[in-house]
Amino acid sequence: MSTRKISAVALTLIVAAVATCANAAESGKAILADGATTATETGHIKGNESADYTFQGHKGQTLHAKLGGAGENDYFDVLPPGEGEPLFIGARVGNEFTGALPADGQYTLRVHLSGQAAYKNQEADYSLAVDLK
Repeated sequence: MSTRKISAVALTLIVAAVATCANAAESGKAILADGATTATETGHIKGNESADYTFQGHKGQTLHAKLGGAGENDYFDVLPPGEGEPLFIGARVGNEFTGALPADGQYTLRVHLSGQAAYKNQEADYSLAVDLK
């Protein structure tokens, strides 16, 4: 392989890595500032994009989260710390969750479009309200 081809491949890999890091940095925004128990975030998603919001939760706390401004194809999920099964899958149940947290750790609220809407590259504006007690 020529030096020119190797340089082109290397440059492509570097650009892809930078883009991946940029997306990762945006995907885990803290929704609750230190000590805060309520917050509302607004955003926009398109196609296969998702928006992740994280917070520190403690076993036994009650989380109430609601997706507002949502169309019929936008949902959110509640993901526990680590690799466990989702606590809530909005596409199956709706756009509002209330429940006790099963463990201490960082939780993620993921806003996304349904599979068909994502495939069709549809868009949605949303607001996500969170209350943690």
